Amino acid sequence: DGRRYLYFEYDVVRVWEIPVEQILGGEIGILPLAPISAVSEADLPAVLRRMEERVDVELVSDERDDFWTCTYLMMGLRYNREKSVNLLKGVVHMTNSTTYMAILEEGEARGEARGVALGEINGRLLEGRSLILRQGRKRFGAPSAEILAQVASVKTVDELEILAERLLDVENWQDLFA
Repeated sequence: DGRRYLYFEYDVVRVWEIPVEQILGGEIGILPLAPISAVSEADLPAVLRRMEERVDVELVSDERDDFWTCTYLMMGLRYNREKSVNLLKGVVHMTNSTTYMAILEEGEARGEARGVALGEINGRLLEGRSLILRQGRKRFGAPSAEILAQVASVKTVDELEILAERLLDVENWQDLFA
């Protein structure tokens, strides 16, 4: 009927402006915000130790795993993955967290897949450069140092494929790169 039945008021809270001591002294539920509060990177190890002391006393085992996973995720908002992982390595409960372990495994899988993909691309580039040089030698003779450098500077498989097609139409090495 147009009457208001819910009304919310809120304030924006910038976590990075809140003193770390205020968060460390607050409720356990806000503790994962401590590493992204107004704290220097040099003080982070001590902050994490203080957090661990509270967590060990105030939470049960299953809750601890979730707590450290939340802390890790929050840290990702301010610090790179490597720094977050290194800082949390000493936290016993992190290695028990299935979510944390799944995140690490996914990262490793992505890194491995990326490495395989890069290896395949590099292999195709090496093979393509080699093929262009072999076919070019047969058509035009030995390439100069400048031509060798130009072939080595080709960075994509697409560029190599274009050169391979041009190789059939040009009369010398210089025309290939004209």
